[in-house]
Amino acid sequence: MPSKFTNEKFFKKKDDSPVIIKKQLNGDNSGEGWIHDVDIDQRLCAKMYKGYGEPVSQRGAYTPEKIKKILDMSQMSFSNPYITWPDADSILVDKNGVFVGYLMPKIDMTEYKESQEIFKDLNVKFQKDYKSSSNKNYIIYEYVAVLLKICKEVSNRIQFLHQHHILFADIKFENFLVSKKTYHAFLIDTDSYQVPPNHITALFSEGYIAPEILLTYPNPGDFFSKNPRTDQHELFALAVLFFGILMHGASPFSIISSSGNKNDSIKNNVFKLPDDDDKNKVRSYFHNKISPEQNLVIIIWPLIGTKLRQLFIKAFDKSNLNNLKRPTASEWELAFADSISDIESKKNLAATQIQPQAPVQPQVPVQPQPATSQQVVSSTNKKNNYLLYAIYVLIGITIIVVIFWDSLFASGDITKSNNVSTNESVITSPAPSEAISAPTPVPPAPVVVSDPVEPPINNTTVSKPKKVVKPKPKSNSTTQQAPSQSSGYSSQTGDM
Repeated sequence: MPSKFTNEKFFKKKDDSPVIIKKQLNGDNSGEGWIHDVDIDQRLCAKMYKGYGEPVSQRGAYTPEKIKKILDMSQMSFSNPYITWPDADSILVDKNGVFVGYLMPKIDMTEYKESQEIFKDLNVKFQKDYKSSSNKNYIIYEYVAVLLKICKEVSNRIQFLHQHHILFADIKFENFLVSKKTYHAFLIDTDSYQVPPNHITALFSEGYIAPEILLTYPNPGDFFSKNPRTDQHELFALAVLFFGILMHGASPFSIISSSGNKNDSIKNNVFKLPDDDDKNKVRSYFHNKISPEQNLVIIIWPLIGTKLRQLFIKAFDKSNLNNLKRPTASEWELAFADSISDIESKKNLAATQIQPQAPVQPQVPVQPQPATSQQVVSSTNKKNNYLLYAIYVLIGITIIVVIFWDSLFASGDITKSNNVSTNESVITSPAPSEAISAPTPVPPAPVVVSDPVEPPINNTTVSKPKKVVKPKPKSNSTTQQAPSQSSGYSSQTGDM
């Protein structure tokens, strides 16, 4: 159901100044109320309760007890930039002075994301970087350092609440946001907190309930609806949250149980992870039947340091539920700070270490291999090409000799004709029809893989010039000798 408050006017309870409710920011089906922009300040938003104006049977969380609790919270001296909290200036009422909601700082959701999304993104990045990096130790330290920083942030916010005698109550991943840039934690769902003097909350989440409650109340709701939580109940839930952050959502008790009910695992199982940095000892705890979430425990548990391990063991100890002394938020914050310092030192050292080179393998002598059929064909083709080139050269030489053969001998005959007497016969040049034509050049045949084919030779026949002998004249006339021509083949003969 969409919000019914959009574009409606309400007033600040403190000074009756008007506030226009603008665009709805969250989903229609979200929680106890809708979140809206407001006109007075872009840095603020308003939480408007769905039960306002509805019949008593349909008001849900909009009860006289809830309204009184928020009004009491607004009178407390309380301010923290990372905790949504209604103050005296933030209460909104209608024109009749009836409570409708309250103003709170707007969270930049381009920077902050739900913690579960942050942890999912971090794990995906870790898996990807771990597979591709040659410096795997550095990647592991970097991943664990970020998780420890988020835990330290949350412990700091919870410690602040506890200093004011306020319990977060419904501790779980969904009730805090994390900056994807700085990893600062931002606590939300403020109106579910347990606030003094007597404002309890009936909200609870499976997997975060202390074993002393589960052993007494089969239905935990029967307890929370009538009884206030204690510090020890809160500190158990806080330890479960920290374990889940570091171990990718694993429950400290369900990792050793096949039960799908986390409450049953808390009630029936014993936490026995050893205070040891030996992975093999941690692995033996799971009887070598490792699931993906247990594998992360085996990697991370030895790295977090003995101080943190001892705090978890102390928090989950069920040997004396009547005299509980679970670690406080302040103890967790100090232990996280020490562990971060240790992990950062290891990370920096890993960053400076040169990864060892893989040993060079000796070269194995290459054994001569028999020639393949492709290599034999290639060798044959080379030999055939050489033979083809030789044939082309011989053909060219033959053509040249044929062309210039007659010119060489014709030159000798003409020289002789200058020395004969006038009564001797005259050598004449051949008739035009008998002229020698040079043979047409034959282009070389293309090279192919098969045996080369010898190119055909031009069929032009080369004939020697014929000697023409004229009969001697009957009269005693003088015969003129044909002059010698420098051109060789084109001399002419004529009678005077």
